[in-house]
Amino acid sequence: MREIIGCCGIVCSNCDIYKATKNGNNDLRDIIFKREIEGGHGDRFQKLFGREYTLEDIHCNGCPIENKRSFWYIENCQMRACALEKNLENCAYCAEYPCEELQAFFGKSHVNAKKTLDEIRALDTFLSFKKIQVNNAI
Repeated sequence: MREIIGCCGIVCSNCDIYKATKNGNNDLRDIIFKREIEGGHGDRFQKLFGREYTLEDIHCNGCPIENKRSFWYIENCQMRACALEKNLENCAYCAEYPCEELQAFFGKSHVNAKKTLDEIRALDTFLSFKKIQVNNAI
């Protein structure tokens, strides 16, 4: 399966909700929902978003995909909205990287997301440099 990177650097394709959606696995959706509720995430969800967490929230095709089913929060994500507005695949390609929104997000224990975006930026810089070298050699 191709790796899907969210705008913020989270690897969507590693997410159980994404996997359950892609595979049409309703049993896994039910397990995820029960795990989230039993783990107290339903209460946290309600405090954060002002509504009850339901089984229908366990659907997501990943945040980079427009006009598809996505986890409820993704539709309200400022980082995603910004990347889509700027027509960017993810925040690693933004001239303002890392913005205050991302820095706050990384500080909330999303260190792996930062690492992912930093790796994308480093690879993009390397490839751009190589392209310049090739063009200058011609």
